[in-house]
Amino acid sequence: MDSNKAGRAGEFYIAYVLEKNGIECHHVDLQGTDLWCQLENGKMFTVQVKSATTPFRRKDSRNKGGLARWVYGFCLTTAKKADFTIYLALDQERFIVETAEQVGKKKSKQITPRAFTTVRQAEGIELLKGFF
Repeated sequence: MDSNKAGRAGEFYIAYVLEKNGIECHHVDLQGTDLWCQLENGKMFTVQVKSATTPFRRKDSRNKGGLARWVYGFCLTTAKKADFTIYLALDQERFIVETAEQVGKKKSKQITPRAFTTVRQAEGIELLKGFF
């Protein structure tokens, strides 16, 4: 799957999961913003979805056991930052949520496959629901 198709699939997958969890979503085609979201209390926020289809082997990294370290890579070069960035591992159908402050001015992010847990995903949904 090419990156454009993966990105679009990721945006709609995240919208589906958020809607299922009581967060109304509208897909938009704006630079730096993929979803406009509204909570039941009327508060609105923006989301940028970053999707990766499969992890890749980092060339420069070895863990203590001598095994290669696998990571998902996400490009963060968009000038405008949304209120939240969601990193989606498409092959696992799991995601991690970060605030704009957590993303900061990073140009890229690498996340290990084991970081994408159901607990972190649930925490991310709660973070979104707690937006003020």
